Amino acid sequence: MKRASFTFPIIFFITTFVLLVLPGNEFPKTGFFSIKGLDKIVHTVMFFILNWLFYGPFKASDKPIGEKQKWFLTISILAVVYGALMEVVQLYFVPFRSFELADILVDALGAFLAYFFARRKLNMVKKSRPR
Repeated sequence: MKRASFTFPIIFFITTFVLLVLPGNEFPKTGFFSIKGLDKIVHTVMFFILNWLFYGPFKASDKPIGEKQKWFLTISILAVVYGALMEVVQLYFVPFRSFELADILVDALGAFLAYFFARRKLNMVKKSRPR
């Protein structure tokens, strides 16, 4: 796999890091930002996109489908670990942010939704190839 193919996933990873370490008082408390549960939707979508962006380079590789799935599962698990670690970082190092178990759960939901969509897509590619 070419390293350049990981450019967008890495840029998005850095973007998520920046967003997750912004102090809590940087976010408005009115208008769109006052919607109840919005932060959970944002976490789910953010981790879905983060994980999905890694799908492209793996799909484009010449590795066997089973190996692609193993790598993508590993990336999905690492995304969940990253989400959990960021909650700890928010608790101890980011002003006006706190640790929320619910955030870890929705991060995992987003990561594994991307994994299951990608796995389905990989299986469809496998089945559509002539024998």
